[in-house]
Amino acid sequence: MLNTRAVQILKKLYTEDDYISVHDLAEFTKSSSRSVRYNLQKIDSFLRKNRLSPLQRHHLKGVKIDKEEKTVNFLAEYFRKENPYKRIFSKDEMKLFIVLNLLIHQKEIPISFFEITLNASRTAIINFLAEIKTPLEEKGLKLNWVKRKGVFLTGDENRRILEFANLFCERLSMNEFYNYMELGKTSTGEGGLVFRHVFNKEDLQYIRGLILFLENELGCTYDDRSFLILTVYFTRLINRSTDPTGLNGNLIPHRPVNRQIDRISFILLEKLKERHPEIIADEKEVAYLTSIILSMKTVKANRKRPGNFSELADKLIGKVEEACQIRFREQTSELKKLLLQHIEPMINRIRFNITLENPLFDEIVQKHRRLFLTVKAICQEIGAEYDVAINDHEISYLTIYFAAMMEKIPRNEDLPKILVVCIEGVAISKYLAMSVTKLFNIKHVDTLPVREIHPSVVENYDLVISTVDLPDIDKKKVVRINSIVTREDVEKLKARLHLNFNKRTQNHVAKVERLVHVIQESCEIKDIYKLQYDLLVELLDDQEKEQYQQEKRYRLEFSQDEIRIGEKARTWKEAIYLGAKPLLEKGYIKETYAEKIIQNLEDYGPYMSIAPKVLLSHAGPDDGVNENSMSVLTLEKGIDFHDRFAVPVFVIITLALKETKGYLNLTEKIIRLANQQHTVDRIIRSANKRDVYHLIAKHLHLN
Repeated sequence: MLNTRAVQILKKLYTEDDYISVHDLAEFTKSSSRSVRYNLQKIDSFLRKNRLSPLQRHHLKGVKIDKEEKTVNFLAEYFRKENPYKRIFSKDEMKLFIVLNLLIHQKEIPISFFEITLNASRTAIINFLAEIKTPLEEKGLKLNWVKRKGVFLTGDENRRILEFANLFCERLSMNEFYNYMELGKTSTGEGGLVFRHVFNKEDLQYIRGLILFLENELGCTYDDRSFLILTVYFTRLINRSTDPTGLNGNLIPHRPVNRQIDRISFILLEKLKERHPEIIADEKEVAYLTSIILSMKTVKANRKRPGNFSELADKLIGKVEEACQIRFREQTSELKKLLLQHIEPMINRIRFNITLENPLFDEIVQKHRRLFLTVKAICQEIGAEYDVAINDHEISYLTIYFAAMMEKIPRNEDLPKILVVCIEGVAISKYLAMSVTKLFNIKHVDTLPVREIHPSVVENYDLVISTVDLPDIDKKKVVRINSIVTREDVEKLKARLHLNFNKRTQNHVAKVERLVHVIQESCEIKDIYKLQYDLLVELLDDQEKEQYQQEKRYRLEFSQDEIRIGEKARTWKEAIYLGAKPLLEKGYIKETYAEKIIQNLEDYGPYMSIAPKVLLSHAGPDDGVNENSMSVLTLEKGIDFHDRFAVPVFVIITLALKETKGYLNLTEKIIRLANQQHTVDRIIRSANKRDVYHLIAKHLHLN
């Protein structure tokens, strides 16, 4: 049996008429020459087994296939067949498949299962397991190996379920998952492989019925992530039934829980027990399921859920109005409804130690820092009164609701009606809608999870804005954009429905047209549309920039001496130290500064990754800063920080500031630079400190 790399090599040889060197094949497969020679032997055996001529070899030129008619016809038919080699999975896809299987299953999984399913060698699987071990341990999950049996995970059940949901939502299509769950449809790609081996199709359909029963009992609709979490819980429960140790006692709440939810939890477990009699549906399991149900997020509530948090929502709204000196007036009822929808499950998540991460946390804190800090201070005050400690991710969700209401503009009934579809749930959907309304007048905006999207629903809207693919919906009505609206997204929206900019933006558009005309008279413009949008973005940001214009400019120690090119680092910690080293050598920082950066990354995750391939390494003014300074490090090989961009980091900008005044202004410039991919690629490719310095200094206006 040929492995995936051998199939890659065979296909390459099949498409070429001349010899190919072992070195070129190693470059093509991103492997070693030794691995290529091993796979060439496998191909020879495969060809002989099928009574074909082996590969032709030349000691200088390399290898090639004997292109006799019999061989060509056989291989053409072989590649056309529906076989496990038709879809060759990447390294990241195979690692994801292994991790999801370990998270969902309870018993040991034999290495041979991964070998056969992924069509990979035992050595490759063992290497993948070694790579995922540390990231899992950082999540509190331990990878165990039992000789002659296989591998399995141990650790906190909540973390296990949430990690599965996070990875699944980040990497796979929920729309494909719903099609598989409801209709049995599956793709030949990464999603199809996971669905077939992680879930039992019959169990999935039964679990779907349980969740729909739950939603009907509570009069609510769960968002996509919560729906998945409940699905994973029931799947894990079935898998856990083979383990007599059961649940970790720490997961069970110590204080009384809601009796109505207790009753529904008991009914759900009894229903599942009818299909799987081996399940243990005791009080401990009922309490655990209740804690999960109470912690899930909804996108729609048809009637009031158990519990009364109206007073808490009123206090939160009142204190935000007081702190920000605003009045929500007619928007108060809508805001309160959104807050109540979030607050009850939030309180229960805190009670049951379930952490819900906001995928746009860094963007929210960056764009609405003052509002975030205001809401955080109020939450700390109210939290002390209600005996709950509200974490920053939950606060960022609350911030989204307030920001959306603050940015809301009067609606004109003659303007388009829009539906926002977002897998992350109602908070991110509202944030997305808010971003769009900054540029356009919109008649009406509704939000729905992916699983409720149906052609009959879409008929009521002029446009569907989605952050995921919707293959079953009329493409003429759907615009696929990013969660954070980019210039390209604005262009898509403007072209699709010929939307008009809002009044404030329209004034800027007129100004941009005049500026472009002036520029055209003096020089040639290579891309007039890119220039127009760049100018528009700059003008839209003027209001925020005005608050920084009066700030005193400070001295920033940054020169070619603080730049390191093409350094090597084995770990992310070593990369952080290498980035800080030039500043330490000049005495601009103390050793404690780099240590604090590492501690922050360990405590809060890779929030310092500000763009693909770029990390802004920094700590606070009191963490060992002697002079305002900055350094830039480029890495020969990227380091994986396991951030939301899912690509290795090649550029580390270390920023040390002795004072906070002007900090946001400088950070904004650095983030803008980091998000210009062509500029970042130039920095990575550059072998000259001087070029890197002038490129960065120009963008940060340091000269």
